[in-house]
Amino acid sequence: MSKLKKRVSRVSESHAKKCIEKSEKCEKSEGLILKILKILKILMQIFISRHRMPEQRKKIEEKTHISRDMSRNIAVILAGGSGSRFGRDLPKQFLKVAGKKVIEHTIDVFEHNALIDEIAVVTRPEFIADLEQMTLNNHYAKVRKILVGGKERYHSSLSAINAYTNDEDNLIFHDAVRPLVNDRIINDCIEALKH
Repeated sequence: MSKLKKRVSRVSESHAKKCIEKSEKCEKSEGLILKILKILKILMQIFISRHRMPEQRKKIEEKTHISRDMSRNIAVILAGGSGSRFGRDLPKQFLKVAGKKVIEHTIDVFEHNALIDEIAVVTRPEFIADLEQMTLNNHYAKVRKILVGGKERYHSSLSAINAYTNDEDNLIFHDAVRPLVNDRIINDCIEALKH
């Protein structure tokens, strides 16, 4: 009888271990599934926002009498500054103001402008991963390119110009540390590009 109890005890222990291993695998799978669902949710939001934009653009064009031709309006956010004159390790565009980084405030304005078709951000190589994560976290649908800038501002501008080869595209350059730009200023710039 004693041998039988030991055997049953060993079988129960091994069965319990197998059950624990299976439950740990299930927990890992559930975590992976949750991550996939979050990514799908972000992709759906991007898809929905892209398909709403033409309607919003048409309303603004009617209000402002801005007619669209075949060109695209691409905002180029220059975020390659080092912050050396500011005297900080972190560049100004990555400092938080009112709960968000300065560059987030700037991108938000262009993201919500119905006449802007696409946004490209030009930055230093060490901040590319941060900007990619920021784009995902904020669900920026219009940020399509994050480009490596150069040593000087004109190098960064040239990087954006070289990234867009279509002569019909309108490139609207803006400094990342100037978040107080508004729709009127952006729309006036786009209208001026037609003349």
